Amino acid sequence: AQGVLWLGQHYQLVGVLSVGFAGGLQAELRPGEALLVTHIDVEGEMARPASGAVDSRIRPDARLSHIAAMAVAQAAVVSHTGTLLSTSTVIAQATAKQALGQRSGALAVDMESYSIGQIAAQRRIPFAVLRTIFDASYENMPFPVLACTTADGFFRPLPLLGYVACHPSLLGQLPHWW
Repeated sequence: AQGVLWLGQHYQLVGVLSVGFAGGLQAELRPGEALLVTHIDVEGEMARPASGAVDSRIRPDARLSHIAAMAVAQAAVVSHTGTLLSTSTVIAQATAKQALGQRSGALAVDMESYSIGQIAAQRRIPFAVLRTIFDASYENMPFPVLACTTADGFFRPLPLLGYVACHPSLLGQLPHWW
């Protein structure tokens, strides 16, 4: 969201394409597959703006979403189309992801799409969201995501180095997670 604000102050944006990773919430999504987002729902504290009202779903721009879908099809990547849920915390455990998927009906979860979409919508900038599935709903993240990130999702390298020093078997997984 801060990036969209900064770019909007320095450039006349004609659109925003938010590309990144998401955790799968439904069994049919596999790591490496694409999610073409049609709606963004929000859960928890993110749902309460300063006015106290709960925002409704945010819908990405259909034209930009279509362009992203054509690029994904041209790359021959398996893709899914549907709702993305944004949360304020990392969902690392398989049981929590599956429960969240069942409760929300969303295909995947991330931490930033709602905020980006909200800023773009407030400024009337067309936006689209494309996410690659990072972890499936049925797998725990073996990587210490919660230990190596701040509460708002920023990476902390020193705890990662400490964790890997105590668990050297994870060294082989670093290229996959990177």
